[in-house]
Amino acid sequence: AGNSKDFIPYAGLGLRYKIAASKKRGHIKTTAIMDHRPDRTDVAVVAQTEKMNDLVAKVDNMTDMLNSTIIPKIEELEKNMLEIKRIGVLTGGGDCSGLNAVVRAVTLTAINKYGCEVIGFKKGYAGLYANNYVQLTAENTAGILNLGGTILKNSNKDNLFNYAYRDENGNIQHKDVSDVAIQNLKDLQIDALVVIGGDGTLTSARDFARKGVRVIGVPKTIDNDVSYADITFGFTTALGVICNAVDRVRTTAFSHDRVQILEVMGRNCGWLALEGGLSGGADIILLPEIPYDVEKIVEV
Repeated sequence: AGNSKDFIPYAGLGLRYKIAASKKRGHIKTTAIMDHRPDRTDVAVVAQTEKMNDLVAKVDNMTDMLNSTIIPKIEELEKNMLEIKRIGVLTGGGDCSGLNAVVRAVTLTAINKYGCEVIGFKKGYAGLYANNYVQLTAENTAGILNLGGTILKNSNKDNLFNYAYRDENGNIQHKDVSDVAIQNLKDLQIDALVVIGGDGTLTSARDFARKGVRVIGVPKTIDNDVSYADITFGFTTALGVICNAVDRVRTTAFSHDRVQILEVMGRNCGWLALEGGLSGGADIILLPEIPYDVEKIVEV
């Protein structure tokens, strides 16, 4: 407004504009916006006050949002990080490319950047339940970057919220043993748990988070079917294998004038079939998400 001495910082450009306003014909208009950068001469710009007021209002709203929401969240995260001194990590589900690389990255980052101790649970949630673990260090994670599989081993059948066991009669029963795992974390003084896995493993991670465990989920699956993840590690390597297979069967199909059908993994998710088929130049791609008619395929 009139005779304002406020300065508006313009993020990213290092500019500080001083607004001088005056009344003219009943309308308030900005008469000058001065650029005070040392390497620039002063520039006068005439602009409508309404537009400038909108800008000022937006800046005020952003400032209020920062002060009321974002900055407190950042401070809370920083406080939480100061409280975290020891973390756990496990790999669950099937194995795929990149598991050891993630284990190594988590370990080195936790130790070198945050000064945390790292505990690795063996065989996924089974190790968390049985308290089977090993301390991970820079030394015992060296040289694993290019190794397949996982040094922590995997398990894809241990849902601690519906744990399968045999009773005294040899019959399979199920029970919730998640509290045992949570107590193990408390006994080991583990402040947060890094869970590396796919859909099933991360579902359990979500359930542990609902029970108060600090959890970080790392999406791992060749199927690329984890919600809210753009891509999961393991997918691109599996896609490369499919592309190589398509190239090979294409040669045989051409030589013998045959129709070759290549079935890929992915369960109920068609990313591998879709991208593998497109990359390999497949004539027809069948996806679980899209219904198809076998008769029409035969006609083609």
